[in-house]
Amino acid sequence: MYLAVSFSTRTFWRILSAAMALGLLSSVWAIVRGWELSTSVEEGYWIGIYFNRNSLAPVAAVALLASIAMVLTQTSWKTWASRAIVLMAVLLAALSGVTLWQAESRTSPLALGIAVGSFGGWLLLRLVFSRGPKQLQQAAAPLVIATVAIVLFFSLRLVGGSASVSGETATFNSRGALWSLSWTGFLEKPFHGWGWMSAWHTPQFFKQGTWWAVFDTTWSHNGYHDLLLGGGALAAVLFAVVIWLGIQGTGLDGPLREAVPTFLIIAFVLAAATQESFFIGTHFLWALLVAGILLPRHPTSVRQRELVD
Repeated sequence: MYLAVSFSTRTFWRILSAAMALGLLSSVWAIVRGWELSTSVEEGYWIGIYFNRNSLAPVAAVALLASIAMVLTQTSWKTWASRAIVLMAVLLAALSGVTLWQAESRTSPLALGIAVGSFGGWLLLRLVFSRGPKQLQQAAAPLVIATVAIVLFFSLRLVGGSASVSGETATFNSRGALWSLSWTGFLEKPFHGWGWMSAWHTPQFFKQGTWWAVFDTTWSHNGYHDLLLGGGALAAVLFAVVIWLGIQGTGLDGPLREAVPTFLIIAFVLAAATQESFFIGTHFLWALLVAGILLPRHPTSVRQRELVD
């Protein structure tokens, strides 16, 4: 929220680019220097400074989106400073692409694909609703997000079989037994949940569902399962309302060139959360989701608005 309301859209994406670039450059340095656990000993894929390729890949994916945003939000192309910004964005995009390729994580690239597909659907719906009332135009983004969420939910359920919400798939990282345990845990307490982040610390929780002992974990590796386990259906409804109202103004409160990367980052985080626990604790993707649903409503910084007033 602080990032969204304190900085202009252009400054926000520059801050984000710098942060992601720092993480990627540090990871490359660790890999080049041969630091322990910076690459997989068995398969050789990149891990960097994050101890897990599924933690490195989101940084690269966000860096790629931020580099695109830097170019789209650049208002001037005539000064050397603006050209330097564009050059840095191109270099960051190249580094992000290489890192995504070398990390060999399937979650982030597929989440990016879902985000791009959602964006295409949003543009199409915007065009269809362009002559309608403003309320209908504002509903384009949340309608697309909701549709993609429903399709993704039932697709994973269909692939995994009727016994689980998400199953063993050839596309996403397999978490079938873990998700089955968290889903049946939600069904045990569907209305109010087990308490935020407490189910995996409760012995009673492990006496139902599919037995899981592949490795110790304190989360579901699925943000939505964590949400349901923590607060039940009430938490899910509140979350859905916040997301619906938050993205309702995307693309309407500011220029389309500013709304494009904002929509993409929102869709990316929501898609990636189906495979990892990006909603719990203090993960940076949760912060970006909060900033994303607020950012289109604040195209200028607080200080700039004060000067205008």
